[in-house]
Amino acid sequence: MAKIFLKIHRSIFFILTVLLGLSAHSMDATLTPSKLQVAYIGRMGASRFEAVSKYFEQEKKCKICEIRDVSSYLPQGGLDRQKTIDSWQKENLQFPIILVDWNEKLTDDNKIFVDFLNKQVASGSTVVISAGWAENQEPTLALNKTVAAQVSQALILGEMTDRERILPNSYYGPEILTALKLGPQVAGQNMASVVFVTRWVSNWTKKNQFEWASYLKSKKEKIKKIWPSLDDFF
Repeated sequence: MAKIFLKIHRSIFFILTVLLGLSAHSMDATLTPSKLQVAYIGRMGASRFEAVSKYFEQEKKCKICEIRDVSSYLPQGGLDRQKTIDSWQKENLQFPIILVDWNEKLTDDNKIFVDFLNKQVASGSTVVISAGWAENQEPTLALNKTVAAQVSQALILGEMTDRERILPNSYYGPEILTALKLGPQVAGQNMASVVFVTRWVSNWTKKNQFEWASYLKSKKEKIKKIWPSLDDFF
């Protein structure tokens, strides 16, 4: 009887060991995906994405990380928002990170794009977006009057000068995560969000996908700096 009990005990132990091993493997797969793709949405055309992609590929410390341009551009230049949304939905795309390489004043015309981004956030994506700045001699605005501030849990990145002042004409408000001081090769080119994402993906496996956004925002609250650096976050 004792031998039968011992065999049953060993069998149960073996089964539990296998199940725990599978569970651990599943968790590792979540933290270490086979491929990590960043969706890029720009409005300056292929040449801008080429510059962004070049920086990303040169600076990333992540072999499985890729950046994909999912933008549809207008023939005369600029982003075709509706076509971009339609193509995304047709392909049923999903990305853990969406990099929006621009910002602008909120209008009736771009609210549909805000709604689209918020739907992606609700599905598990995190949106990283440039704080942007006023162009064509337009007056600057508070950040809460722009597209970026309407996107739930968005990580909004600005840029500052060597004197640690935010760039002139930048959209600014408490919604901004931080402003980065960039190196001479990219300074003044609205690359803060690109630089941030490149560092982020290089640290991606340190946390679960769904923990990152809240972690970065809470990290900012704990850092006693006006403008935390990349090293402070990662």
